[in-house]
Amino acid sequence: MNSTYPIVKIDATTVKEILPIFINKGIFSNFEDLPERADLLDKLKYDLGVDILTTEQEREHLSQIGEYKTDDYVVRDYGNYLIAFSLNAYQGNLKEDLQRVRLNKLGHKIAMIILSEVYRQRKWEGLVIPKHRIIEYLGYTSANKYIYGHISDVMYSLRWLDYKITEYKTKVKIREDKKTTGNFIYNLSEDSKSYTLWINKLFVGSVAYVLSSDKSTLPFGAFDRGYFNYPTTLLPLSKNYSQGAYLLTNFLMAEKGNDKLNTKDHKVIAYRIPKYMEVMKLNYSRVDKNFRFYLSGLEETQIIDRVDPDLSTLKKLKPSKIKDQVVRIYVKKDIVQLDDEIKSNHLVTKYAKK
Repeated sequence: MNSTYPIVKIDATTVKEILPIFINKGIFSNFEDLPERADLLDKLKYDLGVDILTTEQEREHLSQIGEYKTDDYVVRDYGNYLIAFSLNAYQGNLKEDLQRVRLNKLGHKIAMIILSEVYRQRKWEGLVIPKHRIIEYLGYTSANKYIYGHISDVMYSLRWLDYKITEYKTKVKIREDKKTTGNFIYNLSEDSKSYTLWINKLFVGSVAYVLSSDKSTLPFGAFDRGYFNYPTTLLPLSKNYSQGAYLLTNFLMAEKGNDKLNTKDHKVIAYRIPKYMEVMKLNYSRVDKNFRFYLSGLEETQIIDRVDPDLSTLKKLKPSKIKDQVVRIYVKKDIVQLDDEIKSNHLVTKYAKK
C-alpha cells in the first residue's frame, strides 16, 4: 500500500453518534404507499378519543409506523432519530430517484472519505474530490466500473437526506434534543472527473476549529466534541470487512480508552458486550446470533492487538453471562506506527487474538 493515504483528524462525536445513521438499508422503497403524518395523528386522536396528543403519544405512534410523509419530507422514523428526504428544494422524478437512496457501509465510507478530504484540503466549502481519488480510498481500481454508479447514488443520498437525532426517553417525559439536523452535503456538482461539494459544518464538528488559522477567536467549548487521528489506510484495509467489523474499527479509533487501564503502548477500550453489539449494529432477535457475529467481528478487526478475555475464552461464555461481561480491547496508541503496519501489511493476525 503506497503513502498517498494521509493521517487526518475527524470529529469524534460525528463518528460515534452521527455517521452510524448512514447505515440503514431499504428505506423509502414504497413511497407511493406511505401514509401522511397528519392523517396518522388524526386517526390516533380519533381512536383515543382526544383532541390533543401528548408528545409521548405522537413519538410512540410514529416510531411504530416507521415510514410516512409530510408536505416537506419523506420520513424514516426510528424513535430516537429520524432520516428525512427533503422535498423543499428537490426537483426531479421522486418515484424513480428515491430508488437511488443508499444508506449502507459504502455511504458511511464515502462520508469518512469526504471528512478526510476536508482535513487534507483544509476547507469544507468548494471541496473538489477527484473520482479516481475516491476509488483509491475505497481500495478499488478504474477497472471496477460498477462502483462509479454506486458512488454517484451515495453522493445523491448525502445531498438530499436530512438527519435529525432526538432523545427519546420512555420513563420520563419525552424531551426532543436536536443533536444535529440538515444535509451532510448542502450543495453538489459533478463532472466527468470529480465532485465539488459544500459540507455541512455541523458534521465537520470540532475539526473546523482545528483548521482555524486564528485560534484566539475560537468559541468557548470549541473542542468539546473531541477529535481523533484517523489513518485513511483503514478505508482500503476494511474493503471486505463485514458491516460490524467496519463500524467497530471506526469506534475503536474514535475512543480514547480507559485512563485507568491504558498502557504505555496501548489504549484499552473496555465495555460490556451489549455496548459493542450496539456499536456494530447487531440487532438480531436472538442473543446468541448477535454474540456470534460480535465474535466474528472481533476476529476480522485487524487493528486489535489483544482482547481480554481472549477469544477462546469468550467462545465458551454462557448466554446468561453475555450482558454483564466486560471485554477489554487493546489498540495501539501510536497512529504513525499503526499506519506503517497497515501500509506494510504487518498487522496483528486473527490467530494472535485467539
